[in-house]
Amino acid sequence: MRFFLKKVTTALKQSSYRTTVAALCLLMTFGVFFAIDQRAEATRFRSRSLYINSSVISDTTFYTVTFTYPTVNTVGSVRMLFCTEAIAYLPCDPPPGLNVGNALMTTQSGETGFTLTQQSANSLTISRPPVTTSIRESKYTFTNITNPSTLGTFYIRLNSYSTTNASGSFIDYGSVASSIATQLGVDTQVPPILIFCTAKQIPTDCEDAEPPGTEEFEQPSAEEAMSTTTEMMAYTNARGGYVISVVGRSLTSGIYEIPPIETSPEDSLPGKGQFGINLTDNSEPDIGANPVGPANNVTVNSNYTQPDKFLFRDGDVLATSNWVTQDKKFTVSYIINIPPDQHPGVYNTTVTFICTGNF
Repeated sequence: MRFFLKKVTTALKQSSYRTTVAALCLLMTFGVFFAIDQRAEATRFRSRSLYINSSVISDTTFYTVTFTYPTVNTVGSVRMLFCTEAIAYLPCDPPPGLNVGNALMTTQSGETGFTLTQQSANSLTISRPPVTTSIRESKYTFTNITNPSTLGTFYIRLNSYSTTNASGSFIDYGSVASSIATQLGVDTQVPPILIFCTAKQIPTDCEDAEPPGTEEFEQPSAEEAMSTTTEMMAYTNARGGYVISVVGRSLTSGIYEIPPIETSPEDSLPGKGQFGINLTDNSEPDIGANPVGPANNVTVNSNYTQPDKFLFRDGDVLATSNWVTQDKKFTVSYIINIPPDQHPGVYNTTVTFICTGNF
């Protein structure tokens, strides 16, 4: 029986005039020092980032702004100002075409309890009853934002306030940048794949399958069934899955044939002329195994899954899948029984398994 393998210092002088000038100088120096000291009280947001779901010009999409509050302070609002420059003391020119005036805040995490209370074409202010912050990463997502209509980089200037309307001195500050760039198109092709093999044994996959060769039976007995097994494996990326069918006939010697079990599955009955197969674990005789591997979308013909019952019909579909499948191994069990009056001779057959992908 043959089986085939398909395989990202100021100094002061002593005159009243000079003393007066010096006093003024001292006063001016004090004033400058005071302004710098006030700036030093503010701290930068940490770990700032901006995620834009689409960077296509003028596309409507969602933005997620992420930053970490660097200090423990009472915060009642955060303003996000969209500009073409990041530096806070420069005028804020809105990015051409950008519009956040229709934005909606959909999610928030970390420091929460905010609502979107003020907005314009290039400004968003989120507010809450003033609460002490903790030093932790926070994320705020806004939908229905229209991207700039020109290529280039733009920035969001960030400031937090103790007030609920972004007024007064800011507490923390910083900026994040993003860019609208020319879209890069990527095309690829995934070839159709259908892997199928039959073998005496398939330890892991079709790469290490042992060729099926030929099974020989000598001095068959009418009192005991002859049996053997082979294995087959299939997997594919075909969206329609695959179909495995069997083609062949029972063993013959010239004009003589061992009768195949064709009508319905039968038990193995030594002494009766029978040739049949199944794809399950059997005890009478003790051969076979159940299919091994992911069960996704694979169905075995119920006529061939009944333990200890066998059938063989030329052209029968043995197993099918209806979607992309991973590797699945099937064990095919064969039984041969002969009647006492079977005509002598050398009996043989070739059984072929065919796997077709539905691409």
